[in-house]
Amino acid sequence: MELSGLWRAHPADDDLRRAFHDDEFDDDSWPLVPVPGHWQHSPDAPDSALATTTGPVLYRRRFEHPGPSRSEGRLWLQFDGV
Repeated sequence: MELSGLWRAHPADDDLRRAFHDDEFDDDSWPLVPVPGHWQHSPDAPDSALATTTGPVLYRRRFEHPGPSRSEGRLWLQFDGV
């Protein structure tokens, strides 16, 4: 599955760390940043909350997948260099 492209990013804080993984979480105000790449090099970074942070940063991207088969039980998402 190809996950390159635009992702949403926002400086992490304790409240976001607890909520950002929820399917219903509204991330529309988060700037789009290209992946692969670094959020500090994003064209939207200077005009967002990303401009004043040195990290950590949370990333989000929605994608569809049918899920694991019964025999698989679960699937793992593996990143090569995060």
